[in-house]
Formats: sequence, C-alpha cells, structure tokens
Amino acid sequence: MVNATIHGIYPMLYSFYAADGGLDRGAHRAQTEACIAAGVHGLATGGLASDCRRLTVAEKHQTVAWLAEDCAGRLPISVTLSEPTAAAQIAMAEVAAAHGAEWLVLQPPPVRAASDDDFIAFFGTVADAVSLPVGIQIAPEYIGIDLSDEGLVELDGAPPQCHPRQGRGRRHRLRSIGPGHRRCHDLV
Repeated sequence: MVNATIHGIYPMLYSFYAADGGLDRGAHRAQTEACIAAGVHGLATGGLASDCRRLTVAEKHQTVAWLAEDCAGRLPISVTLSEPTAAAQIAMAEVAAAHGAEWLVLQPPPVRAASDDDFIAFFGTVADAVSLPVGIQIAPEYIGIDLSDEGLVELDGAPPQCHPRQGRGRRHRLRSIGPGHRRCHDLV
C-alpha cells in the first residue's frame, strides 16, 4: 500500500487504441508517465466517459494491469467498477486488488427502474464482499441513474464520518455505506 489516506488528484486515464484496433500499450504508458511527472497524487482507470461501458472485460483487466505495472508502486491507484451485476463488480474488485489498487469506485448497475433500496443493497453487497475501501459514483447526467436525496441520506445511515466537499453541479460528500455494511469513507 502506497498511501493509507485517500487524498488529492487522481486523473482518470484514457484507453487509447492502436491502428490494429487493440489497446495501445505505448500510449497508455506515456499518459501514465506524463501524469506522474505532473505531480498527481494517484491514478485511476475505468472512467465513466472513457472506458466503463466501452471496454470488454479482458480490456478492463488489461488497463488495470498496465496501470499497476506503470505505476510500479510509485502512486496509489483507483479502479472504477461499472460491471452490471454485484458478482461481476466483486470479480473485478478482486482483479484490482490483485494488482495493488488502493480503493475502488462503484457505479450503480444499469437498471433505470431500480429503487433507492435496490441501489443501496447493490452497493452494500459489493462493499461487504471486497477488501478495499470503496467510493460510490452517482452521475445521473451521464448514466441516467440517480439516488433521491432520501436515498443518499439512507446510504449515509452508518455512524457519521461525513465530510462535505464542494463539487460542480450535484453535491459531493465523503460518506459511509448504510447500516449493516462494513465499508466507510465512500464518495457520493
């Protein structure tokens, strides 16, 4: 573990493609090195706008492996989990942990009709099954899925380690996953 405290700037790396249509190893390494040279605090992969719903499972595994190899312990890494089921997110979390990720970001499953209770149960199931701290990404502008204000409060129902953070648009807070779940320090 590089850093016991999650802090600072973690740019989300892009997946670049080579002329043959496969992931471009050299471009991935170059962007990682450029970010490190710029003085970032950590690096992240699996971005909402770039990768989460576009890459195959094998490509996601590859980007995590490359990021870990390129960082070589110099910086902490974070991996966003966008798989559609709790079981698939748990499996991806195991890949991330095996490559030295320090924390994870969970995205909700792509089920627009799901209730707040369904999402809270989903996040709790994943958080309880993984060994790393988790953050939760709610980005209704991009994925069309949201939690109500009441759902966010319920998600925060565990003992309060709530630290308001300023964000653009929708509020962002450091929170804990709701009652009965063991993870804390979750980004909402």
